[in-house]
Amino acid sequence: GNLLNSLDLSAYTNLHQLDCSFNAINNLNVNGLVLMEDMKCHHNALSVLNLSGLTNLYFFDCAFNQLTTSGLLFSQNEHIAWLYCENNFLTDLSLTTNTDHLYDINCDNNQLQTLNITSPTLRYLSLVGNPTLSTVILETPNLSGTLDVSNRQLTTFTINNGYYLRNVLCNK
Repeated sequence: GNLLNSLDLSAYTNLHQLDCSFNAINNLNVNGLVLMEDMKCHHNALSVLNLSGLTNLYFFDCAFNQLTTSGLLFSQNEHIAWLYCENNFLTDLSLTTNTDHLYDINCDNNQLQTLNITSPTLRYLSLVGNPTLSTVILETPNLSGTLDVSNRQLTTFTINNGYYLRNVLCNK
């Protein structure tokens, strides 16, 4: 990577793909990039990232940053299918609207306390290493791959319509 610490791409409205991973970016402006489909910004120093308005985004990897729940702003991201946000500081994640394309989510090694996901298409979900996670609520009728909720504090675990689920890992 480079040694970038700030990146403003808001004027480049024709961008479809961005990979600015492995930098020291703490300020990333992607406002107005409505054509963005694939965005990788992992291994940076981001604590705030606004994805509102990125209506065509389907692949998003923000792993290994410093993002908090209030710092990661989703809105109108109805096409997102792959979400990788592991190794951040997220405490809450609620994906209950505009989730018709969610396929694969990795939220390992955060500070999640509650997780609420409603998605007809979710196939894989990993929540390993969230020591404060106490509540997981899934409304995922087609979850057919692996669900990994291995941690130490889980007290409520609800899967509604998980008929096709093949693997559940919930060990200490």
